[in-house]
Amino acid sequence: MREVKTMGPLFDKNVINTGRQTEADCTKAVCIVTMIIVHVLEELGTFFPSPEVNESAVFYFFVVIIDALFGASTFMFCMGFGIAFSGKNDGDSMIRRGIRLFFCAYLLNIARYGIPDLLNWLITGDSTMCREDFPELLLANDILQFAGLAFILFGFLKKRRISDTGLAVTALVMSALGSIFRNFDLSELLHITGRIPYAVVNQLGGLFFGTIYSYDPEIDLTCFPLMNWFIFVTAGYLFGGVMRRCKDKGRFYRMAVPAGAAVVAVYLAFAVPKRLGMMNENTNMLYHLTTPEALTGIISAVTFFGLFYGLSKILPNSFSVIASRISRNLTTIYVFQWVLIECVLTGALTVMQLQGVSDEEWPAVSLPQIFLVAAVIFAVSMLAAELIRKRKKNHK
Repeated sequence: MREVKTMGPLFDKNVINTGRQTEADCTKAVCIVTMIIVHVLEELGTFFPSPEVNESAVFYFFVVIIDALFGASTFMFCMGFGIAFSGKNDGDSMIRRGIRLFFCAYLLNIARYGIPDLLNWLITGDSTMCREDFPELLLANDILQFAGLAFILFGFLKKRRISDTGLAVTALVMSALGSIFRNFDLSELLHITGRIPYAVVNQLGGLFFGTIYSYDPEIDLTCFPLMNWFIFVTAGYLFGGVMRRCKDKGRFYRMAVPAGAAVVAVYLAFAVPKRLGMMNENTNMLYHLTTPEALTGIISAVTFFGLFYGLSKILPNSFSVIASRISRNLTTIYVFQWVLIECVLTGALTVMQLQGVSDEEWPAVSLPQIFLVAAVIFAVSMLAAELIRKRKKNHK
């Protein structure tokens, strides 16, 4: 729909903008590319560390700054934004979608952790990879678990006809509770013993609150607890509701982007040098973020929306077309990239085990290798997603 430009009030009482929104598609597309880079840096950098990678400004920029301000927080904001523009955002539809996503999340854990580790055991005869962290990995909480729970909760709130104000209050209260009750070992508090029960209780509790493993507080297997992160979905939904009635998005973003960029710049100038909060290398500080940090992430998301809206107006139309295709395949790309990353990692470890290479002799990766692997994984994931979409379309 053609955008209406006016010098009068920015917003109308009636809905003006419908369908896919270019700024959201562009934001999600660039987000998934940067997220793949982050995941490859984290995984390969952990198992094949080198000072060139792990101690570089590039590593900190992607794994900490980008991941905090242009990673999961922006994805979840986009999730809520998409709900506002979706034609299937009634309570029942959202609950069904949430249940599917929640179970898909654990199937992904089996595909990216369980199957590769079992194959490693069968090929090498060494069960170490299956014994170490296996229960924690299969139950690991990630963004799909959160998305499933968020859709289910949003669906129930929609069925109860909760107002926008009620949604905002609910999200803020949840975020405040998540900020208070975080970084605790639930199994230890409940005096749970035994490795598997200990992992199960902490992981299930981690779906809602930011639990940790007291024996290693930097293990980040309880990511994106619902209490801490639901605020992003709510903010995106409320922002989407506002933008549906915006008569001149260009004018709105010209005001929003400078203000948002200033807030983010001040936050970075204060937090980065001191490694405060989600700017700390301990990723649990991001995954279990506080309400002020969440609000900063929301402001950052709106700022990126405005930046990509502006870019979409000056770049060739092909940029928006490609972004839309990537955005439509977002979940499939996300699933495939994780499976491919873990298969590459486990495959490399298997080869070295068969060759008798000790842990101390594992080769170190370089930044060019990291970016090459990330590019290949994105290309293969995108190709697979497109083939799956075409096959579904042909079977309709």
